[in-house]
Amino acid sequence: MIKKLALLSLTTATLLATNGVNLIGTGVVSRSMGGTGVAFYSSGVEAIGKNPALMAHSKKNELEMSLTHFSASVETSTLDTNPLFPSDNRNDPQGSTATWQMNFLPGMGGVYILDEDITLGFAMIGAAGLAVDYKGVNEAHQLRTAMLIVKMVPALSYKIGNMNIGIAPQFALGSLSIDYDENMEDRHGVLSDGTADYLTQKNQSQRAGLFGSEIGGPSLVPSVGMQIGIDGKVNDKLRVGMTYQSSMTYKYKNVANFTHFGWNGFVWQGEEFLRINEANVAAGNGQYPSIGNLPNSLSGLAELEGSLKGALESVGVPSIIAGLVNSAIPDSLLNESLNETGSVRGNAVADSTQNLDDLTMEQPWEVAIGFAYDATKDITVTMDYRYVAWGEAQGYKDFGWGNQNIIAFGFELRRDDWQFRGGYNYADNPLAKVPASQAGLGSYDVQGHQIFKQARSMLTTVAFPAISTTHFTFGVGHDISEDIHFNSTLVYSPAVTYIATGRLVPDLGQPDLKIAGIDTQLPYGYKTTMTQMSLSFGLNYQF
Repeated sequence: MIKKLALLSLTTATLLATNGVNLIGTGVVSRSMGGTGVAFYSSGVEAIGKNPALMAHSKKNELEMSLTHFSASVETSTLDTNPLFPSDNRNDPQGSTATWQMNFLPGMGGVYILDEDITLGFAMIGAAGLAVDYKGVNEAHQLRTAMLIVKMVPALSYKIGNMNIGIAPQFALGSLSIDYDENMEDRHGVLSDGTADYLTQKNQSQRAGLFGSEIGGPSLVPSVGMQIGIDGKVNDKLRVGMTYQSSMTYKYKNVANFTHFGWNGFVWQGEEFLRINEANVAAGNGQYPSIGNLPNSLSGLAELEGSLKGALESVGVPSIIAGLVNSAIPDSLLNESLNETGSVRGNAVADSTQNLDDLTMEQPWEVAIGFAYDATKDITVTMDYRYVAWGEAQGYKDFGWGNQNIIAFGFELRRDDWQFRGGYNYADNPLAKVPASQAGLGSYDVQGHQIFKQARSMLTTVAFPAISTTHFTFGVGHDISEDIHFNSTLVYSPAVTYIATGRLVPDLGQPDLKIAGIDTQLPYGYKTTMTQMSLSFGLNYQF
């Protein structure tokens, strides 16, 4: 995909307080203590998500409800190269700043003590989420992505002496969308009178989300998994817990048109460029300023006899640059893909909602170990280590994610009817570092679809910026009565930046060669900086 992605304005951007796309912690108290809690009992309902073995510590039956508000601020700048538009100023990064976007995530659950050894529970847990929305922003080609996962979790814990074991089958629903449109005629101010009805319709970004809303993708996809855990008492002050979360696979239908992110999309964009210019000429508006010796109609492209180099030269690309781009494409691909109209066979699908591709996304398996130490009768400190296998999961590994190490610390200070909590959570950035020498016209296989390396860098950096690494957490709890408990949490993730760069044309020994001031290797880059914040409130009733 060769795109002029100038992000001049960003209407909404949201990534929940996360490690990757997984929410840190599984409840208000857990989140206030840095997402720890594998070995620390806070409530039976929270235990269902963080370690089901901990339910065995429940003294009474419980009902619990919570509400979390997330917001994120994103700043993005791009240096994006497009040989079809040699007059564009592609050597100056384009910047944008996101507005704040509010999202509310509810949670609820209950626990029932069956007997002195067995405790049962059920919870609905918001497990993961991500969204960016450029709908209506032509400069960003109306990119819109959204993902959410909600789990329904029954659980059971069983006491065995000083040890507890827990098992929690998981039934989940996920939703995903990746919508992307071209708007070249609007971006360049062409045919603003609305007469461009013969152009390919740009309607992927107009697709509705769940139940006709703006949330998620067009449908809910089920998945099943399992979490198991153990919790043991080492001595009067120290407890240790361990959990294993199985992977969960979601097979999303009609997610995106991945054809658009490879050579078919490249040629589609070139043909669209010709259509727009042809319409301009017919309307007496002239050609683009640097169009060069452009054919007056699409039939002119056919006369080029399938030569990509000739097609690039015809729209004003200097011959040396056109030759470098052409040399980056295997001859076999050109010979097999170019048909009598000079376009890649099947490129018409590159901007149609009737040719959307499926995508399998696998939430990865993970393991965690946690410690809880009672330093005094009023102070408990916690530590968790978690390993998440993004680099082995379908979908995530296709887009270059790597496995993630997470370390978290927390504490709770108890004073009369009050509890004061804090924590720290640090995680590796799961997005793989992109080498500066990456050749953007090379390709990756994404579940049977060849997409440009440049396109994958754009998708991971701009469309799915799961880059937060550090979270500071604070919380306050209050016992309203013996049976009613209120908890609140603030989570702040300071700014973190991720950069992916490369060159469309590989280094051919002349890295500084420029034609008309343009670097012939056509450099590109994407830079995203993100800040996150969330507030959570919960009410627990025991009976």
